[in-house]
Amino acid sequence: MQEHFNENYMESDQYPLSEFKGKVDNADKLTKDGSYTLNVRGTLLIHGVTKPYSTKATFTVTDGTIKAVANFQVKLADHKISIPSIVGKKIAEVVKITVDATYKP
Repeated sequence: MQEHFNENYMESDQYPLSEFKGKVDNADKLTKDGSYTLNVRGTLLIHGVTKPYSTKATFTVTDGTIKAVANFQVKLADHKISIPSIVGKKIAEVVKITVDATYKP
């Protein structure tokens, strides 16, 4: 399903990469070990269209390593991703984006 979606609707041959650029509000809190829920704001480039997004993320700091986990939803139409009406009911109009990242200094 994912391969079919990527090829036919995301047009991954034409738009092979997606990119999020953002900042963590109150990132200065991430200097000490612990778990923090902070707001992340930035822009998401998908399908050649850049849109602003804001979401909460959970950060876990352990011995200087920062792990971040976030989930947010993206409307396909906001990024000019068209789903033909014949399959429209079988393809979600909103997709869940999951971010799981680790930063090691």
